[in-house]
Amino acid sequence: MNIQKTTTETGFKDAAQKLIELVNAQPGQVLLLLSGGSSLNIPNFLLCRDFNNPVTVLLGDDRFSRKEDENSFLTLSCTTLMTNTTDCSHVTFISTTPNENESLEDFGVRYEQVILDWQLKYPGGSIIALFGVGEDGHLAGMMPFLEKEEWEKLFLSTKNAVSYDAKHRSPYPLRATITGSFIQKSITCGIAFALGAKKERIIQRLINEDIPYHTMPAQLLKTIPNCTLITDCSI
Repeated sequence: MNIQKTTTETGFKDAAQKLIELVNAQPGQVLLLLSGGSSLNIPNFLLCRDFNNPVTVLLGDDRFSRKEDENSFLTLSCTTLMTNTTDCSHVTFISTTPNENESLEDFGVRYEQVILDWQLKYPGGSIIALFGVGEDGHLAGMMPFLEKEEWEKLFLSTKNAVSYDAKHRSPYPLRATITGSFIQKSITCGIAFALGAKKERIIQRLINEDIPYHTMPAQLLKTIPNCTLITDCSI
């Protein structure tokens, strides 16, 4: 995993620039997986016209909620990337807001199908992912579990994405997320993003220790062939 140091002031802009570089380095179609949480500030430093390639934008995970202050796609919809529609004909945005009366299970099935459909349509395409790193070591919507077998059954299955109830592990327990097996087999390259003193300890452990995935899902970042960690944390 490559490390790119940044500052609190320039971190979001630096991550956006790195995403642009990765997308434009690909030979054709790109599936761009974005991240929720504080990483949703990064699309405010992106414009559709920054991308030379045809791009499909999808969140790597989202909360099972139709509330504007909870669903990440609704937040993404208010960022510069989606509100500035100049030269956007080559960029497609896929909604991850639950449909009315959609069940949590169906939400996960739809997430999985979106990725499968894209892979079938563009078999030679590239998948680029932006990941935030949680203070607890979670990655995308995969929370740490005490139970290894339960975690692996859910996140190391043959599926690209799943929905589940994280229960006490998250303040937003109902969600859908890409899986660890999808990250291992399908991500072309990626960016991990972590800013702030609260991320210091988890970033140091991520870099310096080899910890089981169920305890620290962020360790999956080490399986991505070309992954850059952008951080202001002390290494």
